[in-house]
Amino acid sequence: MNMARQESRFRRGGFCVLALALAGFSIPGCGAGISADRAAVKGTVTFNGQPIKKGRINFVPAEDNKGPASGGVILDGKYDSPAEMGVAVGKNMVEIRAPEETGKKTKNPYGDDEIPEVTEVIPDSYNLATTLEANIETGKDNEANFELTGKRPRR
Repeated sequence: MNMARQESRFRRGGFCVLALALAGFSIPGCGAGISADRAAVKGTVTFNGQPIKKGRINFVPAEDNKGPASGGVILDGKYDSPAEMGVAVGKNMVEIRAPEETGKKTKNPYGDDEIPEVTEVIPDSYNLATTLEANIETGKDNEANFELTGKRPRR
């Protein structure tokens, strides 16, 4: 194959790759969350009447809500998710986790050392098999407080 023909095929191939890459930005679902309607949410989280010292709250869009999942850190029983990185407007399932160190050590899966062993304090019905919901609205000061109860899971 002569050099001019190879160069022409390269240019066409490069153009096709560029066209496909640019098309990906306009396909629904690609770049999810870029233009999603989000809102700020804050609140408190307790477990058996005590503020969760350290944990994570996640809001996962439910049913027809197509927004991105989002959340925040729980510190001393409080969380705050600002609008810029906020929660998708509409119905969301809520997952709450609060890992706690057991005082034991375990092998680090990413190295040769040992790391603190952790266990989940919150029952699965509030995370893996959550029953919690929150409806987030546009233009409101959304506050979602959660008073969790139950027994610590045995793991």
